[in-house]
Amino acid sequence: MNSRGDPDDDRSDDLRGLARRARGLLPGLRPGFIGIGVAAVLLLILLLSSWFTVQPEETGVVQRFGAVVRSVGPGLHFKLPYGIETVQLVPTARVLKEEFGFRTVASRPGQRTQYADDKALKDESLMLTGDLNVIDVQWIVQYRIEDPVRYLFRVREPQQTIRDIAEAVMRRIVGNRLGS
Repeated sequence: MNSRGDPDDDRSDDLRGLARRARGLLPGLRPGFIGIGVAAVLLLILLLSSWFTVQPEETGVVQRFGAVVRSVGPGLHFKLPYGIETVQLVPTARVLKEEFGFRTVASRPGQRTQYADDKALKDESLMLTGDLNVIDVQWIVQYRIEDPVRYLFRVREPQQTIRDIAEAVMRRIVGNRLGS
């Protein structure tokens, strides 16, 4: 608080003192040069945040304020900076897989493939046949994303949806076919 009891005047006095000290550190610079320097740094950051790369097996979906504007293929592309446009990369040329009843553990080249096997994974692979026997079925579903916009925005949790559909189909096949 200053002599008049106003705390805002103290803050403005502190800011003036800080500005005086900053000018003392850089005596040759005028205030206009500092503003130009800050503007140049901000412009550089905006330019660098406007470029993005899409890998050969991906498709980029560009959104402006949340609405899909365009899809772009592999290569170096330009977008509007920070918050105006965003990009989501979707692996469209790669074959993706979902494993049921087991999980492949990452291994180094030259080693045998290893599989994780635990109780939670057994629950998804145990099935009841039509003649009321229990079997253990392990399978893999492979898929490729054809339309990245529909994959991202038309289905909630697409990976879980694929898992649920594959498991339902397998249970139906096992229940109907193996018991008859």
